[in-house]
Amino acid sequence: MIHGISHTETRLDAELLALLRRRSIGHVELRITSIDRDAPFGNYFHRAELARAVRDEGVTLSLHSFAGVNLAEKIGRIRETAMEIVREQLDFGEAIGAMWLTVHLGTCGFGRRSPKKRERLALGAESVLRLLERTAGYRIAIALENVERLPDAISKCYLGDSIDDFAALMPALVDDRVGVLFDIGHANLDPETPPEDFLAAVAGRTIGLHLHANDGRSDQHAPITDAWLAERPGLVSAIAMAGRSGAPLIVEHHSIEAAELSNCAIERALGR
Repeated sequence: MIHGISHTETRLDAELLALLRRRSIGHVELRITSIDRDAPFGNYFHRAELARAVRDEGVTLSLHSFAGVNLAEKIGRIRETAMEIVREQLDFGEAIGAMWLTVHLGTCGFGRRSPKKRERLALGAESVLRLLERTAGYRIAIALENVERLPDAISKCYLGDSIDDFAALMPALVDDRVGVLFDIGHANLDPETPPEDFLAAVAGRTIGLHLHANDGRSDQHAPITDAWLAERPGLVSAIAMAGRSGAPLIVEHHSIEAAELSNCAIERALGR
């Protein structure tokens, strides 16, 4: 069972390295926080240094794409630019040996129950297929993340916010280089589908998990506690099954301290 951590930067800094060694963490997901022309991921020397650090530490690696890129944008010219930005991130991941790039598929300016959502899901799937063509021969995969479900009354929604979205998406994306990055915290915000049921529905395509806690009302990325897990025995079993299948269990927080708290709670619940 591989325990992992999501980091807020694209580098292995001293604090992160200390945690990896102290907790024997085997996987790191680095978050891309800038897509500007001078962003670190586009720098050759940064890539070489990072690839060397990853090899030295003996960890596996993934990347989290810049979340504001919309692969389902309805305006073709803008969507083409979004695809190019994601391709650049895939180039970076391939160069440093990342297993996958975690991607949010897109955002829509209408509520989640709109019939127009199916059309935008199809646009997003088409963008992913075109990215696979443009990166033919690469080893790095594209991991589609389930995202936060917004209230029905809001005239905005995220693609991939429900089990129904993935039921529509995944049959169109049967390539071996496309999988699911299942986010437990996001799934916990859906009042209709228990997270363990959602995870079971995509289990055959899941290549990693994001683990963090919330109160079921907002995406807090709070530390996971023994009490939070004790209230969800079905979810704990589902996480354990995913971990046994080889999917890294990645705690995703905004600080090293929160990540360590969650990692300890998960270890106690699942066993080392």
